[in-house]
Amino acid sequence: TYHDRGAAVVVEEEVLLVHPTKPNTGVKVTRSEEMPYEAVDPAARREMNRTGRDRVTIDTLADVYAVCLGEALDCERELVDALDEMADAAQHEQLKRGFETHRDQTRTHAERVERLCAALGGAAKQKECAPMRALIDEGKKIVRSRGKGEARDAALIVAAQRVEHFEIATYGSLRALAAQLGRAQDAREIEDI
Repeated sequence: TYHDRGAAVVVEEEVLLVHPTKPNTGVKVTRSEEMPYEAVDPAARREMNRTGRDRVTIDTLADVYAVCLGEALDCERELVDALDEMADAAQHEQLKRGFETHRDQTRTHAERVERLCAALGGAAKQKECAPMRALIDEGKKIVRSRGKGEARDAALIVAAQRVEHFEIATYGSLRALAAQLGRAQDAREIEDI
């Protein structure tokens, strides 16, 4: 069982304690452990997302902004690794260099988003962005595919464009939220991403 506590999750599991010399006797106890959300197994995090166990409270535009920033941070960090894999999989040298350049830019974007999150104090924390992870997973399927040459490179480009369009929508929304909240410096920083 998982319970959301902001940036941490309480993991509970039932354990059967059995007497060492009386194997047919035992007592069930619940063991609890608090751990950072990122330390929870990815499959368990997906289950938490699916069942709503990691729901956040969104009462204000500032809440929306903080949650979206946390998701943007997750997007950028996940994308760095994916772009490495896509660069390795690309056949055409120019495409390979393009993915490498984009990976380097993405690292810079991640640093900027980290600074924006830090400026909000504890309000913005990295939060799994399921739509972006799904797009990245689709790209990884292409990386693992057996195709080669122009067709595989074209499929990699399609996957990269899907991710890029998601990023455009994310940062456009974040810029608008920052402006609405009077965070002009954040809006300028986001526009540069």
